Amino acid sequence: MNKTVLMVVSGSFEGGLMTCYRRALEGLGFGVEQFDLDRTRRAFVPAPRAFDPVVNRLLAHLDIAIINQRADRALVMAATKLDPQLVVISCNEPIRPATLVQLKIALPRAKLINIFPDTLFNMRENVVQGLPVYDLFCTHTRVGIPYLERLGCRSAFYVPLAADPSIHRPFTLSSAEEQEYRCDVVYVGNWRPDHEALFARLEGMDLAIWGSKLWAGAKNRWVRSRWRGRPLHNGEDYSKAHIAAKVCLNPIDALNMPGHNQRVFELPACRVFSLVSRSEDVAEIFREGESVACFDSPDEMVEQIRRYLKLPDERKRIADAAYQLVVEGGHTYRDRVGMILERLGISG
Repeated sequence: MNKTVLMVVSGSFEGGLMTCYRRALEGLGFGVEQFDLDRTRRAFVPAPRAFDPVVNRLLAHLDIAIINQRADRALVMAATKLDPQLVVISCNEPIRPATLVQLKIALPRAKLINIFPDTLFNMRENVVQGLPVYDLFCTHTRVGIPYLERLGCRSAFYVPLAADPSIHRPFTLSSAEEQEYRCDVVYVGNWRPDHEALFARLEGMDLAIWGSKLWAGAKNRWVRSRWRGRPLHNGEDYSKAHIAAKVCLNPIDALNMPGHNQRVFELPACRVFSLVSRSEDVAEIFREGESVACFDSPDEMVEQIRRYLKLPDERKRIADAAYQLVVEGGHTYRDRVGMILERLGISG
């Protein structure tokens, strides 16, 4: 059986969702080839490499028809040569709907899949137009499926996000790492105005924030002072920063509601205590007070933090239960690949 996958994704980093999917597919015996669409598009721009930062920013925001068409042609040629069983397209890659049609013509036996891990609010127009062509369109927004169907998607499939235990896992910290990461409360992620306003409610607490330099521009002086000066670029550092904290914060973006985000699974895989926004998805996957702690409002977040800081045994019990549920209970990316293959009628 042909167990070859062509994965269309721009760039890659260890903790990226598509890299997690790639590891899961390879763990099931699939050979995965990656086609980097951004790099291919850049190759068709007649500008010196010294201008790469500017060119890359322009390509990220401009739909330049001739460049997209040339890059898409290169994609179709590479796919035809590889003849994969699966063509997996990541999220919002700027692939023309006509290119999806050409891929189906060139590879009639291959299954065309989009794994869309972002909020549906961020779907680009080319993705919307291409919805009817996919053999499977995977979304973690369950409540969005009826609306995707109205847009012509005949293959919308609910696939929750997950954990990759190969990068998010328990670690034993050295004394130096304890010193570097130790805190009562931690948040690892990007600055947003709503995050700043939320964390300002924690003034006076031992809060550590790890993320990009945008945190240095926070208007709230105290929040700005909580930034540890850098992002965490790999799964090991991400895990250790959470392991060293007593309470790990996971505020879910309003545009993800009533769903979930990646941290819902990543933090339990690190075997840490997480405090997460209350949502329908979280309530369906976890049991509040047993394998997760939740909050609805800033006031409840503060109340829950103060409560659980006094209950180390409770934090450990919940963290252990969440770990068992996620890592051993069917919520890893290998499990998600199994869901996708079963839906397609393909043996793993």
